[in-house]
Amino acid sequence: MVKKFLKIITINIFLIIFLFIGFEIYFYKKDTDFLKKNFLSNQSYHSFKKEPFENKFKYFYKEVMRKPVGLNYKKKPILFLGCSYAYGEHLNDEETISYKVSEKTKRPVYNWSCMAGGIQHVYYVIDKMPKITPEPEYIFYLYFSDHLRRMYTNVYKVDCYENLQYRLKDGKLEKKDNRYNIFDNSYFLSNIKDYILLNYYKNTKNSHNLFIVYATHLKNRIKELYPKTKFIIVVYDEMPYRLFQELKNNGIEVIYIYKCTDINLEDEKYKLPKEKDFNQHPNGLTWDVVSDIIVNEYNL
Repeated sequence: MVKKFLKIITINIFLIIFLFIGFEIYFYKKDTDFLKKNFLSNQSYHSFKKEPFENKFKYFYKEVMRKPVGLNYKKKPILFLGCSYAYGEHLNDEETISYKVSEKTKRPVYNWSCMAGGIQHVYYVIDKMPKITPEPEYIFYLYFSDHLRRMYTNVYKVDCYENLQYRLKDGKLEKKDNRYNIFDNSYFLSNIKDYILLNYYKNTKNSHNLFIVYATHLKNRIKELYPKTKFIIVVYDEMPYRLFQELKNNGIEVIYIYKCTDINLEDEKYKLPKEKDFNQHPNGLTWDVVSDIIVNEYNL
């Protein structure tokens, strides 16, 4: 009886392992083929240990980050933070929001945005980058609705760097070590995780509370580094009303782009063509509109 039971357990264990490996291979091929087909990445990665985020920071913010523009101007600088939208993915320098704001205001403008970033990346950058002098008059964080999901997962499964996350410890943010997190490093499990995030968790009270924790610590860190700088969250598309109210209650100013213009930025005219960019990021025309709004709203 005992031998029969152990045999059943052993068979089930091997069956689970076999199924897991099969699903892992399937999702690995599916994810990498999708990215290569749509010109998003030529990288393939299939290890259960990822590189520390610090290595990505050293590479991206030394090699890929947008260079500051308008350093010859004498007015107080401006800093943009965010993801590929604020970075200007697939755009030339002169098409980006940072360049356009610099030209329109005659100010130095810095752009520390990163592709596939979220609010935790914004906090990391503010905390780690050298201070800007003189201190910026404004820091604008360009919020995109997918930033809620990105608090929990990497945008691309093939990213060889760990998923950047923080935990609260003694009232401060402490970076987690996610190098060995199987739910991030397994293609199969990360796809399951993303399905749950997209369908059930993205806009819950818990995700809103986590965003508020990040935003509040970001505001406080900015205040420590740049006491006179004004911090503004610029909502590109949409933000849940509860989240908006909680941010206001915590003394964080939020501005909605769509409330400041009658132009529909979802029109194809304001997006990159799909042949060039599968995700159809905003094009230079978009940043003409958004830069005008920011310049006029804050009298830059």
